[in-house]
Amino acid sequence: MSMQFFCEILGTIAFAISGAMSGVVHRMDIFGIVVLGVVTALGGGFMRDVILNINPPSLFTSPVCPTLAILTSLCVFCEIKYRVDANIFISKEKFKQVLNISDAIGLGMFTAIGVNVDIMAGYGHYAAFTVFLGVLTGVGGGAISDVLAGVTPKILRKQIYACASIAGAIAYRLLMDYVPQDLAMLLCALLVTIIRIAAYEYEWDLPTIGYRGKRPKKI
Repeated sequence: MSMQFFCEILGTIAFAISGAMSGVVHRMDIFGIVVLGVVTALGGGFMRDVILNINPPSLFTSPVCPTLAILTSLCVFCEIKYRVDANIFISKEKFKQVLNISDAIGLGMFTAIGVNVDIMAGYGHYAAFTVFLGVLTGVGGGAISDVLAGVTPKILRKQIYACASIAGAIAYRLLMDYVPQDLAMLLCALLVTIIRIAAYEYEWDLPTIGYRGKRPKKI
């Protein structure tokens, strides 16, 4: 099994869990939960392939990841719906921990995949483009999922998210000339995952404006 395929499998499962649990939080039906799971897992890769002019995008040429995303989302639905203490489970801190850890793993894996696909496509010498595609692959699916759920995407609100993906993509780009490709992928994925989990645990946030009184009018 290649490192990229391993990352795709693990990342798909992790992001599908995250997306499906987001659907549960927003009280969606089984179809909505599956859609959010699939979009979170595959949306970033789809946008990356479109930019790289990979036609058709990989999600339509390989049935493994789409099937895995659907099955994982269905498993999340069944696990929560048919647990005796489902309502209690949803309200517990454990739910948030599972959601954030799975999201962090998916973010790390797909950031590494995005950089790797860009390098394999022959664009590795364009550093900024390589980092951009890595980040897009990592955060793109979650951003689309958040829009479908009617919330502000994670990349635009509190806690370190896109910044973790950027750090990992830059690390991969710097390491690619010094270590084997598989090791660079693994280190990138680990770095992103660790930063994201630490940001959740220690509540690392980027600076925001603390509004008092009425909120500013929308522009």
